[in-house]
Amino acid sequence: IRNNNSSRFGKYLRVHFDRSGHVCGGSVVTYLLEKSRVVSQALGERSYHIFYQLLSSKDSEEIESLVLLPETNYPYLNGDVYQIDNISDETHFQLTKQAMKTIGISFQQQRLVFRIISAVLHLGRIEIGGDDIPVLIGQGNDALKVVSKLLDLESDFLFRAITTTKRTIRNETTFSPLTPDQSRAARDSLAMALYERVFNFLVSAINTKLGLNSQAKKYASIS
Repeated sequence: IRNNNSSRFGKYLRVHFDRSGHVCGGSVVTYLLEKSRVVSQALGERSYHIFYQLLSSKDSEEIESLVLLPETNYPYLNGDVYQIDNISDETHFQLTKQAMKTIGISFQQQRLVFRIISAVLHLGRIEIGGDDIPVLIGQGNDALKVVSKLLDLESDFLFRAITTTKRTIRNETTFSPLTPDQSRAARDSLAMALYERVFNFLVSAINTKLGLNSQAKKYASIS
C-alpha cells in the first residue's frame, strides 16, 4: 500500500500566547481533508484506518448494535486491500478508544461517533437504480433501514433526502426527483459530509484538551 500511514489531511499546531507573551494554550488547525477517500480509493490502497478498526471489533454487543459486517460487504471499501502487514486493526481500535477517552470523549460520545462511522459505511450499500426516477435495488432497502436506525432517522425521510431536491418559492416548498446518477452522488455527498462532521468534532475535542484560549492575543504556527 502506498504510504498507508498517510493522514490524508493537512494540519499545523498553533501555540497561543497571552498579553505578557506567556504560552496560554494551543490548537490544531486542519485543512484539505481528503473526503473523496471515504467513498473511493485507488486499487491497492485502503480508506481511512478507522473503518477497518471498527470492523475488527470482537465485541458482540458492538457488532450487533452497530450492524458490523465483513469488510467485503461495503462498496465504499473498494481499494481491494483490507489488511496492512504487521498492523493489527483490532489492537489499534483499542488504542483509538483510549485516545478518545484521554481527550475527554465519553463512552456515550464514542458510541455515537462509531454509529455515524458505521452509517457512513452502510450508506455505500444503498443501491440506487432506475431509468429516470431513482429506485432502491438489491440490498438497497435493507441498507436504507440500517442507516436510518444508526442515524435515528425515518427511512422515508432519508430516502427523500438523497433522491429529491427541495425548492422553496414564495413560501411554497416542492420536492422534485433527482436522476439515479444524481441520487448516487447525493448519497456519496452525505457520507462524506458525515465523516467530515465526525472529523471536526474530534479536532474540536483535541483543541479543548489542549486548552484553546479565546483570550489569546498572538500565536505561532508549527507545521
